[in-house]
Amino acid sequence: DAENHRLSLDHGKYGGKILRMTSEGEPCDDNPWFAHSPTGSPGKFLFAIGLRNVFDLDFHPETGRLYGVDNGKNIDRLVEIRRGASYGWNGDFNSTRLNALWTWGPVNNTAPVGMLFLHRPVLGDNSLGRCYVATYGPPGALGETQGKSLWEFTVAADSGLLATTPTVVLRSRGTKQATVLGVAEGPDGIYFTDFFGESAGEPESPVGNVWRLTPSVATASAPSGADSDFSRLTPAERGERTFLRNCTPCHRLDGVGGGEGPDLTYLHEDLLCRLGSPGYRSFLEKLLKDEGEFFVRQRPRLRAVRDADDDSSLLTIWLKHHIEEPRFDNPFSKMPGFSDAISETQREEIIDFLMSRSGIPSPPTPPE
Repeated sequence: DAENHRLSLDHGKYGGKILRMTSEGEPCDDNPWFAHSPTGSPGKFLFAIGLRNVFDLDFHPETGRLYGVDNGKNIDRLVEIRRGASYGWNGDFNSTRLNALWTWGPVNNTAPVGMLFLHRPVLGDNSLGRCYVATYGPPGALGETQGKSLWEFTVAADSGLLATTPTVVLRSRGTKQATVLGVAEGPDGIYFTDFFGESAGEPESPVGNVWRLTPSVATASAPSGADSDFSRLTPAERGERTFLRNCTPCHRLDGVGGGEGPDLTYLHEDLLCRLGSPGYRSFLEKLLKDEGEFFVRQRPRLRAVRDADDDSSLLTIWLKHHIEEPRFDNPFSKMPGFSDAISETQREEIIDFLMSRSGIPSPPTPPE
């Protein structure tokens, strides 16, 4: 939109749009506004409007649907680009939530840049059609910041919507400027660039690198290089690393992370306030009487939260059950459960990490 949001919704301007034309550069005569636009006007070329800064596009290999990543002012988004659709960008950062499949932000936005769908199963069985998005983060920032990662999305072919919660498959964990920018499918995996390489911000930046991401059964369960001392870490330290990999795509902690879930920086104060409120207690009793099949199965969890003896036990018990099945006390939760995705030990270590931030002593381990 050339830093002018008024262009994005103006049919007489090219900015903030997806344009569609022939290989000779002529507008396609079946474009949505072709018939209603004067000869020679931008409106003849318009396919979709109301975008701010679309960095990359790709087509789903099975359905031919077009998707793109749009950088906003404070909220970034992944969208399906549909014929004749408006994506609403009007200068208000919340307008970039319109028609979004996924959003990043509203602060420390990740700046999604490169994206692709796998048109061949180069990352193993069932990888055909997976979507990968490179997130750049703050330009030139040093160290581990928002962005600097590669995200994996699974898009349902029938609906065009996300089939699962996205995951971060790799993240820069160094102290330099290196980030993820270009991403492309190769014959033997995904190739991506780190753009700045190992520059520390000096004017004569070292040359960036091209990396290859490839599946490997032999290393699937091996720790990363930075985790070579994983076994020497305390449970809380291991929990922190597991949390950063699995939870920060949606949750923010100390200013780092996504904005789709609640900010967990002040988790303990907020959570104790909620769990101790008369409204929550009343709702808990209501759920305990619910005869629906799902909540009948949740009764042991609900009773454990209700009967907790003190703040430490209450937090620990609630976190355990929430990580396993977030809907056990909130039927509207969109968070996925992690009972299958990560081990019981890892879930316990996440709780150790979160409790270590609270200043509340952990409850004693019950005798065997």
